[in-house]
Amino acid sequence: MRLTKTTTILLIALFAREMMHYWMGAEFAAYGDLVMILTAVGMLIDSLTNLPSMINDGLGHTRVSGLFAFTRACVGLALTLGFVGSFGINGVAAAHLLASAIMTTLFLCYVHGRTVPFKLSELLSSSYLRAGFVLLGIASVSALVRPQRTLSLIEALVLGSILTITYVAASLLFVVRRDHLERVLHRVRTSLQPVVK
Repeated sequence: MRLTKTTTILLIALFAREMMHYWMGAEFAAYGDLVMILTAVGMLIDSLTNLPSMINDGLGHTRVSGLFAFTRACVGLALTLGFVGSFGINGVAAAHLLASAIMTTLFLCYVHGRTVPFKLSELLSSSYLRAGFVLLGIASVSALVRPQRTLSLIEALVLGSILTITYVAASLLFVVRRDHLERVLHRVRTSLQPVVK
């Protein structure tokens, strides 16, 4: 689930121009691609709170999640009002990204070791840092090697497919724990075996 979501957000950020161009037209893409990129990165940052929020709520600390969600809305609104006058629609997207970064950081620092029973340092070392390096590395290389022009639909589909395969393969090699991968493969093999009556 997480891998699928991250791959989708990565593709949105890297192919925002093409998506806007073929969906809404060239003129809209010229003004809207940055908004799409900033929003996608904001969504990725927001998604880091999904699992801690569920654990937090499952352990009966729903008030903490609720207060952070309400504060996130207030911070986002304040930043939007501050940015929109000077930067227009790009300012709204930047405000969303900034609010996501601020509130996600505060939420993760607060709940881990308090309402979520493991330390943030453990989560960072075992999951977020490795996944982040893989994501950042592939996104950086992809952004550097791709042409600066708007790609044709075929080019975008081919490059998007290559990028997806590369990201999934790198995640399986460097992010997913070996014992977890073996369990998944065992379940897949077991489910594919014919049922013996």
